[in-house]
Amino acid sequence: MAQAQWAYRLYGVITAYRRDNLEVAYYLPTEEDKSFLYSKKQTDARSKATITLIRKFTDQYPYLFGVYAATYLATFMAAWIWLLVRMPKDSSQATA
Repeated sequence: MAQAQWAYRLYGVITAYRRDNLEVAYYLPTEEDKSFLYSKKQTDARSKATITLIRKFTDQYPYLFGVYAATYLATFMAAWIWLLVRMPKDSSQATA
């Protein structure tokens, strides 16, 4: 009977079980079992909503990494180009 009780509490299924006198009976859930199942379903729904929210945030990370990498590369290249353009001319060719 305990297995039938936990089957109802965890999965919400009413199962048949064999009594000691080999008679088959169906488990009838108590109010405590029904409230346990209801609270478990609420907890599962909250967990699923939290996982969905976390997944929604973490799905952005590859795109953010790409944007950050592109920004760094553009800044790095712009700095080198600026240094090449601003590089002082050779002093031997300069006339006073």
